[in-house]
Amino acid sequence: MVNTEDVEFISIWLRAKYAETLREGKRGPNLLPDMRKYSEKVRKYTGDNILVQALNRNAYHNNPQFLTNVADRYGFKPIDHFKKQSIADRAEIYLKMAGDIWNPTDIKELAGGWSDDEEKEFFKNTKGQEFTVGYADRSWSDALKYGFLSANIGGSGRFLYNVQAGDTVFCHIAGSGFVGIGECLATAVPMAEFTVEVNGTPMPVTSASWNSEDAKAKLDRKKEIFIRVKWKKFVSDPTDGYWEKGMTSVPLVAYTLTDKTTYKKVKEHFGYKDDVQE
Repeated sequence: MVNTEDVEFISIWLRAKYAETLREGKRGPNLLPDMRKYSEKVRKYTGDNILVQALNRNAYHNNPQFLTNVADRYGFKPIDHFKKQSIADRAEIYLKMAGDIWNPTDIKELAGGWSDDEEKEFFKNTKGQEFTVGYADRSWSDALKYGFLSANIGGSGRFLYNVQAGDTVFCHIAGSGFVGIGECLATAVPMAEFTVEVNGTPMPVTSASWNSEDAKAKLDRKKEIFIRVKWKKFVSDPTDGYWEKGMTSVPLVAYTLTDKTTYKKVKEHFGYKDDVQE
């Protein structure tokens, strides 16, 4: 499950190491007294660990083991100019690496295996959690009309599987802010298996009439997954989404925040109460 606990731990650890470095009078490529620009400091990264070295083009020369086993497999590329998209691209690579390192199938085999019923019991949702779900380049009006959120399982989209029935979802659209709060009614299934009600009759979402047929046509039916959502509070027009300085979002599809300040603000803005039953 993707949340911010690990990020917070790393942040605290880095701040501690930074303080230690300053106390000991050490200087690294990111602690140069003149605070040089990234484009200048990146030249110094050749002596750091391989993940940092990979920012510099020199790491891709005369390093066959890295190129064959890591760079080609995960899509590492040198970054000459570090931008916001660079963070998202690197995060995607690290997610892929983490997925291989902590592959559930491999872990299950190493642990001697367990039954499907045991796995369901272990992951049974006894207390609903709160998730931010990023909903990008998709039809918001149809998500409201039929009660769903969806994502492509490529990249971080697969983390939509972490959202369980009973969880609260805060839908966030980049550039607009938070547009709705709802309750997940059913965990993710492939697009081909997801049904919606039309005039009281269930039918495949692929066969239902959408407000935006173009948006539906753009979805990859083999890779799109859907969760069922009961919307509690929302805006019909994404441009009316809520965002203010100090709130937190992460460039992932589905994640939970340890610091609940953002969720608290969104609830207050929409007039949502946890015990609301609509």
